[in-house]
Amino acid sequence: MANVKITGLTAITAPANTDVLPIVDVSADVTKKVSVADLLESAGDGTAALPAFAFDSDKDIGMYRVGANQLGFATAGTSRVVVDASGNVGIGTTSPSAPLAFGKAVYGDPSSEDFYRIKFKDNGGINNDVGIGMPDANSLGFNTVSNGKVIFYNGTDGETMRIDSSGNVGIGVSSPSAKLDVNGSAEFASTVEIGSFSSTTAAAVFLGSGAVQAFRDSGVNASTSPVFIGGRKDGSSSVTNVSIFANGSANFAGVISTTGQNTVNTASSLKISQESANVSQIRAYGSDGSTVGSLEFRVSASDGAPSYISLTLNNDGSATFAGAVTAQSYVTSSDQRFKENITDANSQLADVTALGNKLRNWDWTADAPVADKGTRFLGLVAQEAETICPGIVKTIARTKQGAELTPETTDEEGNVTPATYEELDDSYKGISHDALIMKLLGAVAELSAKVAALEAG
Repeated sequence: MANVKITGLTAITAPANTDVLPIVDVSADVTKKVSVADLLESAGDGTAALPAFAFDSDKDIGMYRVGANQLGFATAGTSRVVVDASGNVGIGTTSPSAPLAFGKAVYGDPSSEDFYRIKFKDNGGINNDVGIGMPDANSLGFNTVSNGKVIFYNGTDGETMRIDSSGNVGIGVSSPSAKLDVNGSAEFASTVEIGSFSSTTAAAVFLGSGAVQAFRDSGVNASTSPVFIGGRKDGSSSVTNVSIFANGSANFAGVISTTGQNTVNTASSLKISQESANVSQIRAYGSDGSTVGSLEFRVSASDGAPSYISLTLNNDGSATFAGAVTAQSYVTSSDQRFKENITDANSQLADVTALGNKLRNWDWTADAPVADKGTRFLGLVAQEAETICPGIVKTIARTKQGAELTPETTDEEGNVTPATYEELDDSYKGISHDALIMKLLGAVAELSAKVAALEAG
């Protein structure tokens, strides 16, 4: 190639890696060549202040080598972006510890540029930008403009949650009308407090582990401001299912049932209801769901102690009392229209005489189903009377608590399942004093006839 001035050479705008450039080896005073690829590979590391690859008119902006396998970009002689060996990108930091890390160390609210880390839209002015920032070193903030909202989506399922410009949160609701508006069920693992539960001057509802409590403002009239449960809207007014007053009284709009049922007869359940304007009922249903249950009233010395039946109301209308029954009068059904096959009674004198010979005095045992255990008693022993007059002795059915079958348990939510116990037969015998009185009347009549005969003799 003839000698040609460099200025006279043809310019090339797209050099290949294999194209060469002339270069002078100053130490040997020899002209050599270098390929474009080798020239770029041999560039110096540079610094943020003087990047290895910079611009002739702006030498403190460009690209440089931060360290082994680390690439940096600088402007105004300051590191702005660093890509480390793991591919982490740092903006404002030379040591990114995540795929994208920010090193900005100033904070503020959205009225200041110190707040923003990412801006999606700059509308100009104060507080008018849409973006994500940090109000302080430990917090993350989101800023939207007037009527803006934060919306969460789930692929093809669409919107799942939003926070609107009023601060209302909607879960499954696109237009939340309250601070929390949920379309669907909610489950809480811990306490839920509505209102100020710790304040004595504010109404509140407290839902805690194993407890539901509702309180009203201590300054309101308890008779006119009860705690409402299960209310519902009926047009513009509300209808309350249960009202609980401060004095402990309560009003129920419907049936009280141990199974949560309303009017359907449910096996082994209790129902308290108002059947009509002047009739209220307490019903106990047997295991078959029909009206064959009985009501037992039990007493116990303390929580967890064995309970004793003080009163049993049976489905046939009979009742069993553990103690004395006091009343102003005592009337039994005896109308002739309810009777048939009426005949004269047999002689009762012999039975009454035999029973009289069995009169006993005794002291009651501690578990006797009577109230006046401290009184020494005069009367008949049922087993002895049964040998003379079986008809006046009745078996009174009852059960008692036996050995524990399963212990009391408490689940993770604080719900308590009571212990279960073996149910033992504890039936006992009693004497029908109605029948005994009738036998005494018969015996007195027979004695009166004998006396009259003797007097006439």
